[in-house]
Amino acid sequence: MEGTRRVIRGIAELRSTLGEELGVSEWVAVPQELIGSFADTTGDRHWIHADLARAATSPLGSTIAHGLLTLSLGPMLMYSIASFEGFATDLNAG
Repeated sequence: MEGTRRVIRGIAELRSTLGEELGVSEWVAVPQELIGSFADTTGDRHWIHADLARAATSPLGSTIAHGLLTLSLGPMLMYSIASFEGFATDLNAG
């Protein structure tokens, strides 16, 4: 289903997808510049995200993206695989 955007029409159809894979998004790069911008925005400048030299000596060997940064990419990834029609509004209350 990669590369295909699924259209889900109405709440009944959405409910019928429970347990299904809706699709697979394209890969999304998360460069250090994005990690750094997220760190600046949130104030979370822990060394594992922001200090390239120190992170290079960690068991992971480099910086890592914030968990909340990867979570916040969810809507973009969802919109890339599915669209929703027949709803009064869409609101992420998560």
